[in-house]
Amino acid sequence: MDSATWKWTVPLLFQIRRFRRLGINRSAPRSRELFQRAWKDVGKVFIVAVTLDVIYELIVYRWVYPGQALIVATVLAVVPYLLICALL
Repeated sequence: MDSATWKWTVPLLFQIRRFRRLGINRSAPRSRELFQRAWKDVGKVFIVAVTLDVIYELIVYRWVYPGQALIVATVLAVVPYLLICALL
């Protein structure tokens, strides 16, 4: 793998390890709490990312592709959140 791939892979692996250490895969009430906290942190940014992508698609393509909007919003909002949590 090249160095660019490692820059993305290693922090994500640390984040997965952190979630497992917190018990996110073992206890449903705790994982629900963590998910709600994460959604509270990233929810507004995700909504703004979806809105901006829908506006972009309407201007450029004159059509809305919902799957593409969700993928772009996830990449723009959720992935950086996970990376920042992994680095902290």
